[in-house]
Amino acid sequence: MRPPAPALLGMVALLGCGTASPVDPPTLQLPFTSSPTAPVPINGSAGVKVGSEGYLAIGLLNVGNQPLVVQSVAYQGDPEITLDPGLGAALPATVEFNEVLPVELTCTPAAATTYAGTLTIVSNATSTPTAAVYLACAGTP
Repeated sequence: MRPPAPALLGMVALLGCGTASPVDPPTLQLPFTSSPTAPVPINGSAGVKVGSEGYLAIGLLNVGNQPLVVQSVAYQGDPEITLDPGLGAALPATVEFNEVLPVELTCTPAAATTYAGTLTIVSNATSTPTAAVYLACAGTP
């Protein structure tokens, strides 16, 4: 049985776009630093015990004044990290001003090692139509 939905770790703010010109130029804002050398940890610095599940929830927040359309969210990397399969059925998704599209990931480490991957978000945000979030999951004994 899956535990209750995890607390939201952070928000990805994708400033919306549309056919009308927004007051502010569309911009992507990440609430955390994410790079191949500084990935977002699943379950924080504590890691995930081997054989158990760790969760990460990221909210895609639209702070623009035009609807944000998220065309795709894809994960590529170690198979121990998985993207919620239900999200694909909800895409493309329109996110109105100040609304959030939740993205959930699970990590089930098979060994005491670090697993990694990249979450790629494609939307109509003109400043960053493709955003990458680098992920890591530390399996602990």
